[in-house]
Amino acid sequence: MWTDLTALIQIHDRALWHYRQAIAELKVEDYPGAQIQIQQALALDGRQAIFYTLAGQISALQGEWQLAITTWKQAQRLDPTNPIALQCLQLLSAVAQQN
Repeated sequence: MWTDLTALIQIHDRALWHYRQAIAELKVEDYPGAQIQIQQALALDGRQAIFYTLAGQISALQGEWQLAITTWKQAQRLDPTNPIALQCLQLLSAVAQQN
């Protein structure tokens, strides 16, 4: 018995498109635009650790540290081996201990 996965694949593809658009916006330092795109990606597929990792980076670049921490922690919950989220959280922890 075959299940038609076309709709799910299309949703995933749209989520990846928004993720790539967020990266493009980030490269030109359009942080609000990047934030909109990554939120669209997350709305379509909230199970991708890489989406949360990028969302955390965008939040940090906008000075939204608490939101960055929250999204990096979500990335870690989805993928405990996520190196970027882990490194960002460790760096923030080290900075907090110095202050």
